[in-house]
Amino acid sequence: MTSQPSSRQTSIEQPVVRHVCLYFPSYGDGGMERITANLAMGLAGAGVKIDFIVNHQAAPYLSGLEHSVRFITPPKNKSQQRHWLTHYLNSSHPDVLMTFKEPAVIMAVKAKKGSHAETKIVIRTGTAMLSRFSQRGANPLRQWLKSRKLKHYYQQADGHIAVALGSRKELHELVQVPEDEIIVIKNPVITPALLKLQHETIDHPWFTPSMEPLIMGMGGFRTQKDFTTLINAFSRLRKSRPCRLLLAGKGRQKKRLLKLCHELGIQDDVLLPGFIDTPYPWLKRADLFVLSSLWEGSPNVLTEALALGTPVVSTDCQSGPGEILQDGKYGELVPLRDPQTMSEAMARALDAPLTCEQLAEAAREYTLEASTRSYIRAFTHFMATDQD
Repeated sequence: MTSQPSSRQTSIEQPVVRHVCLYFPSYGDGGMERITANLAMGLAGAGVKIDFIVNHQAAPYLSGLEHSVRFITPPKNKSQQRHWLTHYLNSSHPDVLMTFKEPAVIMAVKAKKGSHAETKIVIRTGTAMLSRFSQRGANPLRQWLKSRKLKHYYQQADGHIAVALGSRKELHELVQVPEDEIIVIKNPVITPALLKLQHETIDHPWFTPSMEPLIMGMGGFRTQKDFTTLINAFSRLRKSRPCRLLLAGKGRQKKRLLKLCHELGIQDDVLLPGFIDTPYPWLKRADLFVLSSLWEGSPNVLTEALALGTPVVSTDCQSGPGEILQDGKYGELVPLRDPQTMSEAMARALDAPLTCEQLAEAAREYTLEASTRSYIRAFTHFMATDQD
């Protein structure tokens, strides 16, 4: 259940959020970007004026927002962005500016401090920050210095939103914001577009009814997603049964992953088609989706797979999978970096999959409508805070 705003003193007459700025100057093609675009659509549909500060409007997921959102491009020169953002706050006066990643958080806090706007700065934390440091093997001194810097800026924000209980816990531990002041809101994953696009046809030879069972993974080819473990798990599974593995995404580790497939002799059964802009029909037709991540926040693709009725197996990483799968009720949770246990769980999921109805039940709280309502309540709460 979504966390409720804390019981801090608020005014009797609640403010109304009318204008929200989404400040995302490093917008790319990941899950956070997809969810932010969904949220922009949901808020605009609820009558909220949306300014979307983004590095380039031609980025993925933004094509359907042209008529409901005002896109603003910041200066490319980062040294100019603080003064530019301060001017934006002074001239546009949004009720809330919500930002997402650490460099932008620092920029937003500095810009607000230099402005005369009453805009509330809200930080949305979409990952388990301590787990990210740990799994990357960060130097303890560098981690301490990073934490100290983040604490300084995060504590100056007017509000905090986390996407899962695990990410809220780690945010509290890292920057010492009280847990009861961090509102947890489930991501707006399930949209009308997702439910419609799942039925699109796929013109690809791997998607024919007579083909062997298809296992799918998706995400950036980087350390966090740990596709090395998934490939090794698939290789073990492939020795005992015919099956195929499709990894959708892109990133600097692609050559390394392809080399591993050749070393294991499974290259003919593994497909890396690149980034897929509309992955829903692919997920819908997969026999199994596997999340092999070392850390997450609330993994959207896991929720999407469930909503589309595709069985899942996931690592029990911080944070998100345990919460989404309700401690294994809707899909097995396996240890990190354990290809043998993952392989065994994949076999069980293929042999005895849950029904589409059971799987969709796990994702029912992650709708665009429910998430939009929660964000509006949270923004209203942050706007009312400290008012007499």
